[in-house]
Amino acid sequence: MNPYRSRKIRPFFPGEMPRYRGGARFGRARNTKYDREPGIEYAGCIALRMDNGSYLGIKVHRFGWTRTCGRILQEHYRDEKRVLELLNEGDLIEIEKEVTPKTPEHSFASPEPGVCVYVHRDCRIAEPKPVMFLAREFDELKKHFDVDYYYLFEDGGWKCHHWGKTVPLAEAIKEERMF
Repeated sequence: MNPYRSRKIRPFFPGEMPRYRGGARFGRARNTKYDREPGIEYAGCIALRMDNGSYLGIKVHRFGWTRTCGRILQEHYRDEKRVLELLNEGDLIEIEKEVTPKTPEHSFASPEPGVCVYVHRDCRIAEPKPVMFLAREFDELKKHFDVDYYYLFEDGGWKCHHWGKTVPLAEAIKEERMF
């Protein structure tokens, strides 16, 4: 006979870890979009090529693949002024269509729909003002960020560097859609 009340429930013995049951163990609600979407760990870099050939870049911590980040960049950030506005706040947690929130309640915990979530602005980090990384050449940018996807805005259009090759962003989105 089972000494416990139920076969499914038994106490943890000293030194034994409970089974991992998803996001709830780390203080996050289960079944959020962060648990459902595959590839959450893919980070990206958004960079703007300046007139002198150097690059200004920031990191996108979540959803850096082309079907999310790439598509938003291609549809909503088409000119250099808009790209500079995106880069101005520093590293992103998640990219969205708008940069500036409409209400002051916008934060990492309760973001406005369709507004970018920044590390410094929305997580209330008490570090100095965020800065963009300035690289003299693309290889220096790759060493600094070390991410899977690089989105480069140069000559009025977007390019994607992934798997060791640089292609136009529209082609990269089309390629990834096939899988």
